[in-house]
Amino acid sequence: MKVTEHGSAKVTDEAIIGVLRKEADLDVTISYDLNEEVALEGLREKTVDMAIIPSNTIVKDDDPPVRTLMPLLPRILMILTRPGIHEDDFKNLIENHPVLYEDMSSMDALFFDQLFLALGVDPGEVSGRTVEQYHGGADTDSAAVYVGLTHLHNPLVMELLDRG
Repeated sequence: MKVTEHGSAKVTDEAIIGVLRKEADLDVTISYDLNEEVALEGLREKTVDMAIIPSNTIVKDDDPPVRTLMPLLPRILMILTRPGIHEDDFKNLIENHPVLYEDMSSMDALFFDQLFLALGVDPGEVSGRTVEQYHGGADTDSAAVYVGLTHLHNPLVMELLDRG
């Protein structure tokens, strides 16, 4: 079972399944869910052999031991700007330009709130919209800054890069 928010991760999963079948002769099926508790329950009940869950999942004392081997699809803090945007610091960048951001989980929102506060930016004052809203609207030239926790091959980010 894999707990994931990103459907694009399934491409990587197919590659992993292929390697496990070829190199270890394992028959692997991945079930997807957005709920860590469902994954942990599967481990408890032995209905799943392995669960890939976010590293910030709270594990109870009576849960089976959970070990992290390595992130399979790590997300990174990505900040992209249009060509010609020159600011001397992050605070000026965020406060002076329209911002695009990914739809966020509550943990991501907490991370960004803390990051912005640490850099002197009031999260409530950030003028922005989600990438999905951007793609759905006609005003495609107004975005100047992208800020997100994502993986390098996010198709929406690649499209933003193609557009400049």
